[in-house]
Amino acid sequence: MKLSIAQVMNDRDQILVHVLGILRDWDPIGVGQSAADDEYRRYAIKIVRKLDQGCDFFKMVKWLRGVRTIGMGLPADDDHDQLIAGKLLEIEK
Repeated sequence: MKLSIAQVMNDRDQILVHVLGILRDWDPIGVGQSAADDEYRRYAIKIVRKLDQGCDFFKMVKWLRGVRTIGMGLPADDDHDQLIAGKLLEIEK
């Protein structure tokens, strides 16, 4: 019997896939859809941990802002980071 990918993946893997999809929309450095998974995978793993730890909206926004401004040296985009944080927190519901 052949299993589907969804059957093989555990819940955490599925959450990681969702997070990567959301980070494709976030894409602060503009790598584009095709390169976003590779570029943002390390952030996705950290976000999954944060979700596991019960990270709230404000902490997620602050973390995204820090990645964007401190980690990447880009200007802040609070509206977009808030939108993305909301989408990330919806995964857990």
